Amino acid sequence: MKKTIEVKNLSVHYYGDIALENVSFSMNEGNIIGVVGPNGAGKSTLMKALLGLVKFDGEVSIFGQRVNELRKNIAYVPQRSTIDWDFPILVEDAVLMGRYMHIPWYKKTAKKDREKAEKALEQVGMESFRKKQIGELSGGQQQRVFIARALAQDADLFFLDEPFVGIDVNSEEIIVNLLKQLREQGKTIFVIHHDLSKVETYFDELLMLNQRLIGAGPVKEIFNPQILKQAYGGNAAVISSDKEMVVVGP
Repeated sequence: MKKTIEVKNLSVHYYGDIALENVSFSMNEGNIIGVVGPNGAGKSTLMKALLGLVKFDGEVSIFGQRVNELRKNIAYVPQRSTIDWDFPILVEDAVLMGRYMHIPWYKKTAKKDREKAEKALEQVGMESFRKKQIGELSGGQQQRVFIARALAQDADLFFLDEPFVGIDVNSEEIIVNLLKQLREQGKTIFVIHHDLSKVETYFDELLMLNQRLIGAGPVKEIFNPQILKQAYGGNAAVISSDKEMVVVGP
């Protein structure tokens, strides 16, 4: 199976403090990859390092290349809390931004680009909101718009930072179904997530972090009480059943 992401000895320091230390892993193409760990574990830092948005030591290879060589092929959905929802932009224009990487600076958007943006809105069930400003939408609707922007980009690799935080159940279900459809198309999706009860349902592969790599691989191998305790602390209690596994504490 082809490797999508390969990381060797990645470390990130902020003002002398360790955010990530000596992280190495590789992930397969055509999977939904979950990144989990406690608060402050370095999950968002890892994603930003892979995207070249923060300085790091080590090596990162995506599809065998440096990230700057294939920006058009990578879609990024940041945390909702980092987005200025008061910015005066219509839903349809926000989604159309996903096409900008494919358009030379000296050209305007073409009919083909507008059609792709429209299709993306339909995929997330937001076509009837196209003329609304993004600030008028609910949290779940806003997230669906930014997922649509990523879809409009026609990327092969998707990075989503906490996409299910602060959204309604219907929006979460729509987004999860879309991610699974993308996987069926051979796309790779890299998702930072916090709800451990959904890990086995949502993901194929898992990264467990706590400033260092605790475990990486298929969910069935990594999502177990021993590795969870290493990530969340020795005092954590793992409640397990046939349907779910939840870490409580410490």
